[in-house]
Amino acid sequence: EELGPNHALALACVFDECARMVRILTFNVHSCIGRDGTYDVNRVAEAIRRADCDIACLQEVEVNGQARKVRSYSAKHADNQPEFLAKATGLANISFSGPLCAYQGSYRRECCENQFDEVLTRDWECDSGFGNAILSKFEILDSRSFAFTLSAEPLSEEHVFMDREEQPRGARAVLVDIDSKPFSPTLEQDEELKTEGAALGMEKEAPMRQNAYSCCRAPPRADMPEEAPPPPRALLWIVSTQLSHRLREQREQACQLRDWIEELVVDQKGDEKIGVLVCGDMNSAPFAQCSSYSTLSSTPGWADLWKAKGTWCNQATSPWAFGTCCPTACGTRVDHVFSVEREGLASLKCEGISVASETHASTHCPVVVDVKMAGARKYAI
Repeated sequence: EELGPNHALALACVFDECARMVRILTFNVHSCIGRDGTYDVNRVAEAIRRADCDIACLQEVEVNGQARKVRSYSAKHADNQPEFLAKATGLANISFSGPLCAYQGSYRRECCENQFDEVLTRDWECDSGFGNAILSKFEILDSRSFAFTLSAEPLSEEHVFMDREEQPRGARAVLVDIDSKPFSPTLEQDEELKTEGAALGMEKEAPMRQNAYSCCRAPPRADMPEEAPPPPRALLWIVSTQLSHRLREQREQACQLRDWIEELVVDQKGDEKIGVLVCGDMNSAPFAQCSSYSTLSSTPGWADLWKAKGTWCNQATSPWAFGTCCPTACGTRVDHVFSVEREGLASLKCEGISVASETHASTHCPVVVDVKMAGARKYAI
């Protein structure tokens, strides 16, 4: 039976009302070291709070089980940065993976070696992790880690030569239901999640550190009867990553990232349409040729959301001149947000995207994007 004009209009309104808006931030926090060289996790937390986001994708995040200095530009601390930021911002659900498990240890340089090369000591106990984190106000239903394959064997089993070989890098992905109520585990539930995560093999392992919050199990919700049928959901995969600053490496990592995300989509069970967003520091400007950006943006179905709603000016996420009246006006845009659009996936529409003029918390500025997700659920009229 054909739909009349009124019925068709009502149907369109239903789908419009069912579209869900989510605000996502991507931010290279630079180990919580600001442009002034000061280590201050509170400044990063304040930048995230000001963005008023639902999900925060963070890069260059550190987790130290003991007082250590991880990078040459970092500070000595024993902080779990994702956990601190989650508590300070109210984005209580955490997923973290640190493909780089190393710290500033002792290394005796030969007289012929470059005295300025960054050399880290490998941490096979995984008390120190450096990588990607995702903070969410929505419960994390699933989480995945991916470590980029190195093209050559490491130069040493004891040290990482950051300037002479490929740096261990990776990506973190979480699955959330943006149509669900914000979920913050209680202290008792939090301990239960950690215990369950350890029982599921989520304990620390080398060379990929798995944060205890990375398990995808959750305690039963008190407001959800066990026998009740599951409600409609608006599922979204969020990916946080940082690619190499070297062109050849970042191109290869972009291809690996693209293939891994394809596996995420293929592995998804059920008939629910799921959205996919990829956020992070690609270390590549939009005008760079043969780069990670050109590789991803030329992939069918991959769309740079800045092209949808971004401006021609004030788009620098890596400013050249901090302290000016408008730091986002001078510099390059190396932090990007991509949506993956294809048949079988939920439709994602960018409603707004901008670079926040954050001049103190990090050497990068955060990118904030508002995305409307539609077509994730089926409705009977």
